[in-house]
Amino acid sequence: MISNEVKQQILDAARIEEVVGDFVTLKRRGTNLIGLCPFHNEKTPSFIVSPAKGIYKCFGCGKGGDAVSFLMEHDQLTYPEALRALARKYGITVEEAPRTAEQIQQLNHRESLFQISAFAETFFKEKLWQSEEGQRIGLAYFRERGFSDATIEAFALGYSPQGWDVLTQAALKQTYSREALVECGLSIENEQKKLYDRFRGRVIFPIQSLSGRVIAFGGRVLSTEKTKAKYVNSPESVIYNKSQVLYGIFQAKREIIAKDMAYLVEGYTDVISLHQAGITNVVASSGTSLTQDQIKLVSRFTRNITILYDGDAAGIKASFRGINMLLEQGLNVRVVLFPDGHDPDSFSRTHSIDEITAYLNEQAVDFIRFKTQLLLKDVGNDPIKRAELIENIVESIALIPDEIYRAVYVQECSRILHIEEPDLISRLNKVLRQRYKQKLREEERRSGASGGAVSEAVETGSVADVGADALTDRLSATQRQVDAVALEQQRDDTLERSILRLLICHGRETTTQCFLDEDGNELEEAMSVGLYVLRELEEDEMQFSDAVNQKILSVFQKSATENGNYVPTLEDLMQLEDETVKNRIVDISYTPHEISPVWEKKLIRVPTEADARILNRIVLETMANFKLRQLEKTERALSDRLKATGLSDDDCLECLRHKKACEAVRRVLSEKIRRILV
Repeated sequence: MISNEVKQQILDAARIEEVVGDFVTLKRRGTNLIGLCPFHNEKTPSFIVSPAKGIYKCFGCGKGGDAVSFLMEHDQLTYPEALRALARKYGITVEEAPRTAEQIQQLNHRESLFQISAFAETFFKEKLWQSEEGQRIGLAYFRERGFSDATIEAFALGYSPQGWDVLTQAALKQTYSREALVECGLSIENEQKKLYDRFRGRVIFPIQSLSGRVIAFGGRVLSTEKTKAKYVNSPESVIYNKSQVLYGIFQAKREIIAKDMAYLVEGYTDVISLHQAGITNVVASSGTSLTQDQIKLVSRFTRNITILYDGDAAGIKASFRGINMLLEQGLNVRVVLFPDGHDPDSFSRTHSIDEITAYLNEQAVDFIRFKTQLLLKDVGNDPIKRAELIENIVESIALIPDEIYRAVYVQECSRILHIEEPDLISRLNKVLRQRYKQKLREEERRSGASGGAVSEAVETGSVADVGADALTDRLSATQRQVDAVALEQQRDDTLERSILRLLICHGRETTTQCFLDEDGNELEEAMSVGLYVLRELEEDEMQFSDAVNQKILSVFQKSATENGNYVPTLEDLMQLEDETVKNRIVDISYTPHEISPVWEKKLIRVPTEADARILNRIVLETMANFKLRQLEKTERALSDRLKATGLSDDDCLECLRHKKACEAVRRVLSEKIRRILV
């Protein structure tokens, strides 16, 4: 655990322009620097670095933060790992602070699994390179596959001896526990409570996390015994969830970002052979069906996926469900089919890098066209199979969230399938409506609402009983409700961000505002903007509706309470570890425009928030508008309550009194900012 003192030393030393400049070519623009964003593909620079504020912001993809955030996003590091990387860059010695007993207890179990996995990785490598058995069997196999020594080292390949419990005994001698060995899947306990090695007699493929730590292993048997499984993998554990891991992601992540595209293959050797050939933006699902978590993992680096297949038509069709999931997430999917008798491994071993690159570029076909052409081979002249094919293709197109992409694919499929485009559009709209109704049904179930006649029809499938007009009206009404809620949330968020901007950008500046004393006399009082805003919110017990906005507000409230009315600066806020909060702070504090230095030289004065009178007005109007918004919601709730049936006379009178009081306060606030009430 890095001490707070060392952490502060690292943050003080880190210069955002130097850290970003290691990866991005920056050019001066006024007081800021600008370059091409490393997080998304762009031709016109929209990535701004502010040395004065110590932050970066991309106005294309929306990413922003400080030097630590940049390294976390660019190199996919954890917060402590990014701090250590900065410490190495600036020559700062990191001395870990002692952990408390509670922290040790929380970390011990998980860390012990990481440590025993690291021990096993070293053990397997030593047996591969230094034992006679490993060299004769394991190393010979890898070299026969065409893997160079450098490639074997890069992927930390190893060998597990044929002995019954060689690894188990070595680990126990190093005081690793039996429980940890079993949980990691390195050892198996039999009915007699004896341990034996899971991977004995196999070559080993370590599986690494995004940050490069070994979390599991895959083992391939080299014997021809039919009773033994060809591949054995580690079971899931605290540190390994196979549905969240892609093999090779640690080695490939930077190249995926640089190329803005990832190749997806099936097995370990496919990844390794392509890497050795020079295609390094490649990962594997390791023989498992593609999962939502794996899709989310790769989509952090790119929206473009190319899937590499061998000629097995049955295997390709079995993978269609996973590809549909890619389409549903808005990824651009292309497919490359290798010649008969070849897979990515064999093709990359028998062709040069130029031949491989040319083949991948020339043969890549978008998935919809590929799927259509593949299924057409099975259709022949059978009209029923042809209708099923069209239905299948339309189902895939309907998953694509972008309307323009859907329209393009409809046109393409109309040409390939020789079917009129309006007919495809009609069927596509029907599928989209069905999915919308399904979504509506799920939302109603979650909300516990009855949903009326349409909901019942959706549940039973007898939509025709309701009638097309009723269904359309119901869906339109639901959409209007969704839009209304979104608009209300947007209004709340805009006001909340305005208040947070005052706290972040002007919290320590002075504002002069008018107050009423006990006798009703108007007095002026000067105080910091931050304390004034916090006092106004506290007096009326007002909170923010957005969770992230409320987290930021809580930081200011906690600081004012615990640190003697101390108002945090932007630099203080950038030391928070919550990246979602930090990104929101950058969004709020950053302004895309600045006053031209030429205007300043010509003494052209432009009113800004730095002017005291303007700042006073902004503070007054912002807080008054926020209070008016809260009053509006309160009055609406009171009106809804008055409309409710079964309300007693006393409750009605109380609601009316409360409503009248709200109206009186609203008039006072409106007069302050000269708003006309209708």
